[in-house]
This record gives sequence, structure tokens and C-alpha cells, in this order.
Amino acid sequence: MIHSRVFACLAGAALALLAPAASQKLSAAEKTASAVVLYHASGTFSSKPVSGEDLLELEGNPFTIDVVGIPGTKPVKTNGKTYAYYTGLAMSGEFTSSYDPTSPYKVTSKAVSLTLEIGSSNDTLLLATKVKVVDEILTINATVDMPTGTLKNIGISPFANSVTLSTTDTLTYSGKNPEGKQASTTLSIASGTLTATYKKSSGTLAALEVPANNTPIGRYTGADWMWA
Repeated sequence: MIHSRVFACLAGAALALLAPAASQKLSAAEKTASAVVLYHASGTFSSKPVSGEDLLELEGNPFTIDVVGIPGTKPVKTNGKTYAYYTGLAMSGEFTSSYDPTSPYKVTSKAVSLTLEIGSSNDTLLLATKVKVVDEILTINATVDMPTGTLKNIGISPFANSVTLSTTDTLTYSGKNPEGKQASTTLSIASGTLTATYKKSSGTLAALEVPANNTPIGRYTGADWMWA
């Protein structure tokens, strides 16, 4: 059952919302250049949920998410021009819950899917994951609407411009409530920013791995990403 008491675990999933696919590999050139794209989101959730009861008590609180993507990664699904779907992505972030005064929590995940879509009226970024917390499976979905032209293409690459997050952007988490019934909560973002920029190598650390070939690409130190 969803309960604020297990927020430290839930937040890892709930904000595991962005970065590299299972087939990602680093070429020799990439390892010595701007090998990765860092998706960085930070902001504050709105003070009231769009729908449902916020059992994690994230409403009105700040968050930060860092996600890693490797240029050249092949999408799992794509139409070749305006749509691409990636899986097996990795993330680290911080979330604050009103329930626990020891917040914020530092969280990580390597089971995130990322969808990039170029539309006629706006570009879109979608994030999703499923996670087991205690004995329950939670489903997490996040949606960010971006101005047309933000995505230069549907590959893992930097944005043309930073994105201002607003109440049209949402995060939804769902699972069983304390009564054992399926429940869903949607939170909007009051304010914040989302960027995607190149991140150069700054060290030789290996904790975050690509699932397909266990190639170490870096780790989160609590202050910054360090790359192998």
C-alpha cells in the first residue's frame, strides 16, 4: 500500500523520470569528448494535486532530477522523424516530502523510459517507470510540454533552449492506497526549469552502469555527476 512512511523508497521511483537506453555504448571518441547529455530538471510542485490524494506529501515542495543519456543511442521504437521511445535509462535526484523533516531524499533509478516527440504545436517529453515498494508495484508517469523547436531531433541530444516548467507539466504516481484499492495522484509543477546539455568527462568513477554490457559511465556524488 502507498504510505508516506515509505517515501524514501517511493521517491526514487516517482522521480526516476528521465535518461540512457539498454543498448547504449560509448565509442572511444565519446569517452574522451562530450560523451553524455545531462537532462536536469528542478522546480517546485504546486500546493494542491490536480487529482487524487498526495499520500507522498510532495505538494508544494521542491525537487531536482538529473538524468543521463548517451548520444547515438538507438530508440526501442521510432517513426524515424518525429517520435522516439527509449528504455533502461538512469537517474539521480532529490525530493522533499512534508511528511519527513529529514527531507530531501537522494534517489536513483536505472529503469526509466523516455519518449521524445516533435509536434506541430509543441514538443513533448514523456517519462515512465514501474517500481516495487514494499509489496506493491507503483506506476509513475510524467509529462512535459515544450515549445516547438526545443527538440533539434528525436535523438539523445541537447535542447535548443532551456524549458520553463509550469502547471501544464505533470507527474502522476499510482498504486494501492491504505485501503487496498487502486489509486492515482497527479501533481502539477508550479515553477521550474528543464535543460538538456552536454556533460564532459571529469573523472574515473564507475557506479552507474549500462544494463546491456555493464559499461560504467559514471556516478552521482551528491553534488555532481562524475564520468568514467
